[in-house]
Amino acid sequence: MNTNTITTTTPASKVPIQATAVQIAHYINEKPEKPIKYVARLFKTTSAEVRKVQDRVAQGKLLKKRGNPNWNTAWEHNDVIFHPNDHVVASDMLKGEKESSLGFGLLDPDYDPVNGGVHVKWSEDDVENVLASLPYTVLGIMRDCKPSSEAYQEAVLFLDSDLFLAICKKFGLDAEIIAKAALEITKADM
Repeated sequence: MNTNTITTTTPASKVPIQATAVQIAHYINEKPEKPIKYVARLFKTTSAEVRKVQDRVAQGKLLKKRGNPNWNTAWEHNDVIFHPNDHVVASDMLKGEKESSLGFGLLDPDYDPVNGGVHVKWSEDDVENVLASLPYTVLGIMRDCKPSSEAYQEAVLFLDSDLFLAICKKFGLDAEIIAKAALEITKADM
């Protein structure tokens, strides 16, 4: 079988095959502890196909450039990063949910429908803005989620990360006070 395709049980007319491979690779990267059989079931494919995606990632051949009519050579610069659609968003888009499709870049000139994501050129200001917003985002997650939820647990792990400490140091925040207060406030509502 051609290594640039993946077999799925979903009707071919609705599945951007290459985008599915990108979604599988992204999912494996985000959740490496998940067994290959689980990933195969989730994406309605076979374990062998999931392994082929892993091989393409290892060879640096995941993104399809050749034969992609939407490929823009500007995306090949070192300061451009490919961001695949989230698995849930991609599923919504495949189901035809218009709000997801419009909200996640289909009209964006840097959206790559073949690979299922967007190519973004990040500036230093962009990076700084994202870093500055992370503590607030994490605190919002902790405020809105139950302490037993996976999102809450990931937020707690972030508060204990080197990245959180570095962000706090850069912006003059006390990481220990923020983490302690967030845990006390959110667990008080249990």
